[in-house]
Amino acid sequence: MAFERLQAEVTCPICLDLFRNPVILDCEHSFCRACIEKSWAPLPASGLCPLCQKAIWGKKLKPNRQLANFVEITKQLDTQVKKQNPKARKICGKHEEPTKLFCKDDQVPICVVCDRSKGHRNHNVVPVEEAAQEYKELISTFLERLRKQREEVLLHKSNAEKESQDLLKKTEAEKQKTKFEFQQLRQFLDKQEEFLLAQMDWAWKEIVKKRDEGVAKFSQELASLNSLIQEMKEKFHLPDDELLHDVKGILQRSKKGKFENLLVFPSSLKWKVWEFSDINPALQKFLKKFRGFPLILVPSFHSRPGICIFSEKSKCDPGYHHHQFSAHSI
Repeated sequence: MAFERLQAEVTCPICLDLFRNPVILDCEHSFCRACIEKSWAPLPASGLCPLCQKAIWGKKLKPNRQLANFVEITKQLDTQVKKQNPKARKICGKHEEPTKLFCKDDQVPICVVCDRSKGHRNHNVVPVEEAAQEYKELISTFLERLRKQREEVLLHKSNAEKESQDLLKKTEAEKQKTKFEFQQLRQFLDKQEEFLLAQMDWAWKEIVKKRDEGVAKFSQELASLNSLIQEMKEKFHLPDDELLHDVKGILQRSKKGKFENLLVFPSSLKWKVWEFSDINPALQKFLKKFRGFPLILVPSFHSRPGICIFSEKSKCDPGYHHHQFSAHSI
């Protein structure tokens, strides 16, 4: 058991093999150099640790020479263990014979006497080594699929973060332009400026809200995948007879559907952000054409941006509506 724990400590979490050219990240997790570089290939300048999801800026990799030495020691111990006990097997509790066979029907290791008994007659029975190899290949296939899903989640998460930043920058830029235009109309546009800025602040909050909700879902999906990967890694390194115990159950839990992007900014929200850039030209044209008029400007967010014109009477009577100019009609 102690040797198996040592093997687990010197096993790469990505390829599930003994470390080759191990490197350590700033978060103190270690991986094969080739494995972590391949995992980071689709990402920008920074990468995420596959285990703790900490951002590694600059993708800094430091050789882990101490771990490399432990790998060599483990290889030597493994060779000695195999020489000293090449055929160690568990004993059948019923017949006290080595459990050299595996019954696929009942999913249990059995001995040669069990194989001839009525309980396993006509069952699909194969050598333990053959069954273990078959299920190891299945586990490896599912692990590869899960790793690809995890990489896809990381890529979508990175893209979503970038898109949210672009939308936030655009919203902030349009907010500053709007504030500049309203400085020229301050005497009679204070209420309308507050309204426009509130719309932009609402858009900002909606973008942040959608981003945070998406990131939370990404994190939940990553946690689920990491948990399942860790469970399968531990199963992979168990002895053959323990590995075969409930192996179909863990494989069944691994059959997840293709990952779908969990963060999609609504087109209505994007359209609203784009609408902000149409407001400033409309204000400039309106001010040039109607300077000196006692008007109130109300931007329309229900369709294209527009300016509603009200007389002094309309300030007291909301039902009195003179005319509405669109941004394209001014």
